[in-house]
Amino acid sequence: MDDVVVHFDAVTRRFGSTEALRGFSARVPAGSVTALLGRNASGKTTLLRCAVNLLRPDSGRVAVFGVGSTQLGPAEFSRIGYVSERQQLDPRLSVARTIEWTRSFYSESRSWDDALAADLMRRLDLDPNARVGSLSLGQSRKLSLLLNLAYRPKLLVLDEPAANLDAIVRREFLELILDRLRDEGLTALFSTHHLTDVERVADRVVLIEDGRCRVERGLDDLKDRVKTLRLRARDGEIVAEPKFPDGAAVLRVRRTSADLQITIDGYDDGLPSRLREVTGVDVDVIDLPLEDVFIAYGQSHVPVAREEVGA
Repeated sequence: MDDVVVHFDAVTRRFGSTEALRGFSARVPAGSVTALLGRNASGKTTLLRCAVNLLRPDSGRVAVFGVGSTQLGPAEFSRIGYVSERQQLDPRLSVARTIEWTRSFYSESRSWDDALAADLMRRLDLDPNARVGSLSLGQSRKLSLLLNLAYRPKLLVLDEPAANLDAIVRREFLELILDRLRDEGLTALFSTHHLTDVERVADRVVLIEDGRCRVERGLDDLKDRVKTLRLRARDGEIVAEPKFPDGAAVLRVRRTSADLQITIDGYDDGLPSRLREVTGVDVDVIDLPLEDVFIAYGQSHVPVAREEVGA
């Protein structure tokens, strides 16, 4: 299990009569950048807060660096960075005083890197004399990122870090995170609504739906396996839905006056030719953007798509 940094094992969390997480299980491999995707109120924030012990599961277990989340201590937290959309800083302090105050928590571990903090201050264009309360949303989010990168964590947990930021600031934010991931070999787990950000940053995706894990896969593997096949009869007759081989799951079927479009999980390069031989129809393969992949999964009831990680 050394190659798994975060392990969610059958995690359940309730708020009154509302069950936010329903036996959620997934793994975050070391060195990966894993995007946590899902609709509003699907359980993303609850899950991430359980990972950093801001919430406790009602049942199941979250392990970070092999330690149960409820037993995380200073040694583990010195290796975890956490940036939240809702993160609040003292508005009365200056940027410089906020950095100095945060730095004091890492004096014993000596993990705080003054040179890195200064470099991030420059790159993020933060005024050390500005009051935190006067910062824009983008500047405040940048300061939070600096505070969580300057002690060189091994795991970065980001809960909608670029939410409500304009496109330019969001791009700058993501580029900086990418640079640190490349330079430090960090493991990252982040939630976002922006699927274009996922395709730019992530190498793994986890889809949470109604508090359960629906998809857990490498991004490239997912896009390679989920395709739309367009079937067209040469004589203009209505095309019957074909039987697919074991291992291929139908996610969505859409019939038009001209063709039959079937989105499947389990595509392989030999499938179109096999379908042509069996059905006698023309088969075109349509690559899908990530947004369409998850819409297709949201409209289907196939079992969780999982790529095994670790032992």
